[in-house]
Amino acid sequence: MFHLPVMVKEVIDYLYHGDGIYLDCTAGGGGHLSHLLAKLDRGRIVAIDQDPDAIQYLRGRFQDPRLTIVHGNFSNLSRLSKRLGIEGYDGILFDLGLSRHQIETSGRGFSFERDGPLDMRMDPSLPLTARDLIRRSTRRELSAIIRSFGEDPRSGVLARIIWQNRKRIETTFDLRRLIEQTTLRRYRKKTLHRVFQAFRIAVNHELDNLKIGLDSAYQLLNREGRIVCISYHSLEDRIVKRRFKSWPGFETLTPKPVRPTEEEKEENPSSRSARLRAGRRL
Repeated sequence: MFHLPVMVKEVIDYLYHGDGIYLDCTAGGGGHLSHLLAKLDRGRIVAIDQDPDAIQYLRGRFQDPRLTIVHGNFSNLSRLSKRLGIEGYDGILFDLGLSRHQIETSGRGFSFERDGPLDMRMDPSLPLTARDLIRRSTRRELSAIIRSFGEDPRSGVLARIIWQNRKRIETTFDLRRLIEQTTLRRYRKKTLHRVFQAFRIAVNHELDNLKIGLDSAYQLLNREGRIVCISYHSLEDRIVKRRFKSWPGFETLTPKPVRPTEEEKEENPSSRSARLRAGRRL
């Protein structure tokens, strides 16, 4: 399976409110998309993803005239929608997590549990890999990346050992070994998560793209249209929460983020950190 979708019932309950034009900004393997298609009668869905593997998978899985599949980044949502001749949407979904396919595919560099090139690009057309970023950054810049995007209190120590060995870092395991050398055993897994997250966010400009994408989504939202966002760490969730509060004429439907049920967390451990927020344009 490409990816097991998170909080499917909650997503559909908040997003769907009758036939219309819907947008999945992070279509992945089409998990949420398939359920939305099942609800839709005469409407239309646009599915966007920046990962070419996801686009290829979607085109093989779905042959539905109501569905338009587009390779692109949601930071270019306005331009992509104009190209499709769409002036507004009735529902827009952002599911910001990595797919199982991205994590488990050797060679993508997203996981510290699989050895392979230190790439981390969601879209292979991006100019810099994580390896390139590490080699070109100063020690201070590396520390800022780990502190800002990984929220690790030992960013300075970690940045120093990475910078000192930057020319020898080629693979995920190269980076992993350096982090393990300077981290107590009981903190290693958490630190590895933070550092790999930090470099992935930096390589893909994830937080800047999220801000642009959310603002574009709001501008393209029809009256009574809904936006649903699933985030997986506090940096993303904070942006979503603040954007929802800042938009005029926008009502937040989730005073607190919706979390997966205990049953879902047991069945799908990757859902444990998921937080869903939803709102509608008045």
